[in-house]
Amino acid sequence: MLRPLVLVVVVLSTLACTPKDSASGSTTDASTSTKTTGAATKSAAVPANVCALFKVAEVEALLGEKVEARDVPGGGCQFAGGTRTSLYPTVSIAEDFAGAGGIEGAKTGAQAAAGGTATPLTVGGASGFVVTGQRMAGSTMTQAAVAHHGLLVSVTMAGGENAKNEKVGTELLKMALAKL
Repeated sequence: MLRPLVLVVVVLSTLACTPKDSASGSTTDASTSTKTTGAATKSAAVPANVCALFKVAEVEALLGEKVEARDVPGGGCQFAGGTRTSLYPTVSIAEDFAGAGGIEGAKTGAQAAAGGTATPLTVGGASGFVVTGQRMAGSTMTQAAVAHHGLLVSVTMAGGENAKNEKVGTELLKMALAKL
């Protein structure tokens, strides 16, 4: 059940890798991102501790169970429950640097991973998508993501029911965006 989550987190965390300038080997400044026009714009920084963006009590109320917030390498936080039916939602935040594919690239990857079709989603003025699908073992997988100030903010979870998952994903995105 956690295998698809790990795959998605690994894919999204590769977006968090800062590109290197091949000539000098230096790291590109994380406070700017280049748009297709070539103009640099200020972007929000990827938080060092994504779990700190959330109050565990609020996440527990949303999920209806006790959870533990666990850091995920590459800029993420997983809310681990203690039951077999836990959703284990993972929130990931990565810089949307030039060439990463942006929200459209994330949507394509989510549709492939979840085996479903994305529907548009707007959270706090940020545009994105939500996609829910059935995996081969019959479990549900949901991914929701938005683009926000040069960042891609996403939620991935497995199990549960479509409507509940989409609500949970949207609410977790709202919580994260309120702190970014």
